[in-house]
Formats: sequence, structure tokens, C-alpha cells
Amino acid sequence: VGKVIDWADTTLPCQGSGGVTDCIRDNEGAIGYIDAGHGNDEGLAEIELRNLAGIYQSSREAAEAGVAAAAGDTLPSRADGDFSGVQLLNQPGEATWPMVAMSYFYVRKDLSYIPNVAERSLLLEFLGAFYDPVVIDECRQFGFVPVGATVNAMAKEALKELKDSLPADAPEWTYEVDTIKGGGQEDYVISSKRRTFAEYERTSLLQDQMALMAKVAEMESMMKVDALVSDDKVVYTQSEADRITAALALGSLSIVLWAVAILYLLAKKLCGV
Repeated sequence: VGKVIDWADTTLPCQGSGGVTDCIRDNEGAIGYIDAGHGNDEGLAEIELRNLAGIYQSSREAAEAGVAAAAGDTLPSRADGDFSGVQLLNQPGEATWPMVAMSYFYVRKDLSYIPNVAERSLLLEFLGAFYDPVVIDECRQFGFVPVGATVNAMAKEALKELKDSLPADAPEWTYEVDTIKGGGQEDYVISSKRRTFAEYERTSLLQDQMALMAKVAEMESMMKVDALVSDDKVVYTQSEADRITAALALGSLSIVLWAVAILYLLAKKLCGV
């Protein structure tokens, strides 16, 4: 096709996935090209493509079988092999999806340039997560398809060789899925349950604020119940007026204290005070 395309005058210029989505949705009969996952998430109708065998499929119909078929036997047997001959577009086969792109990680075989051995092992743990079904399956909701069994095995073998080359004192990283009492906070444990102290402080402040708002609402309800109505005007006894005054004073004091606390936390966070 070339780098410059002579578009027809009826072509709509749309920028980015969001812009193309709006163009398709707002113009009846419009056809556009965006990532399949984005289009499916937006509820757009997908056009089926014809592969080299003459079979029409959507990306959802092709799914993993279509991607695996596109890879065929053009991939090298090792992760450090020659990928220059890999062809994934419009490959033969009835199940093949004609438009396949594969994401690659380029990793140095010698990780000694990273002085901290814990960071080396963490890097390999991060890379290994992309071949863990528990982690990578979440990408399906965005229209991505995990690599097939052959590529998965090749990648894991390469990662094993890299891990075997690590120094003996390199730590092993583990995951906390279910709560590990006392162990989830140890070093070299990756946990979604772990929180920073700043996050804990913000959560505590929010809980206190919600409790205060509930208390104010309760006091307002009590004031309405205790109020005496006369000639369309609300009249309070001296005792009730004293309670209202005290409540207003406490409320004002609370607001001031909250403002001071928030300013202090902001200064501590932003200025290192």
C-alpha cells in the first residue's frame, strides 16, 4: 500500500481508537479499523475477514486456533533463535486468522548489568507472569489471545535458563493469593493485599469522614423531631437551642481540624515535611 494513501473524499478523518469508535457509531454504514478487543468492548459489529483458504471468520471465531495456525512452523525452536523468517500475516490453513501480530520481549541473556540480584529475579518473575494462565487470561477481556502451547513452552524454557544463571543468593519471589497470616508482609512476597501507609491513612480519613457525616445526619434528624412548629416558624426551647449551638461549635471545630490534618498530609506527601 505504501506510506501515503490517496483517500477518497468521503473518508472520515478519525484520530485514535476512541475517535474511530465515534466515527463508526455516529455514521451509519461507516467502516473503520480498530483493535478487535476495543471494538467488541464498545459493542460494534465486527466484519468477518477471508483467510487464504477462503474461509470467512471474525476475530472471536478464529480466537486461539486462528492465532496458533498463523504461527505455523515458521517460529524457531528456541527463544534465542532467528525470528527474521517468522511470517504471521495471511498464512495458509482453514482455521488461520489472516491478521496476527505477536508481542515480543527482548531480554539480555547476561543479567549481570543489574547489580541488585533481587531485581534480576524480580524481572524474571515479571516475565514469567505472562505465561501464567492466572495472570494472562485477564487479557482476554481486551481481545488479546495468549500464545499457543509451543511458544509458551519455548518461553518458559528460556526463562528457566536465565533463572539457573542467577547467583545462589538471588531471592525467590512468591505470591500471596489467599491471606498468609504473618507471611504476606515478608520480603519478596508479591501481594495484592499489601498497602502503603499513605493509602492506609487516606482510607482511615475517609472512614472517619463518613462516620462524621452519619453523625451530623443523625443530629439533624433529631433536631427536626424535637422542633416545635408554631405559625409556620420553628421554635426551640432554651435547652434545644443550647444543644444546637454546641453541635454547631463542635461541627465547626471538626471542620477546622480536618482541614489542618489534610494540609499536613499534603505537605508531608508533596514537600517531605
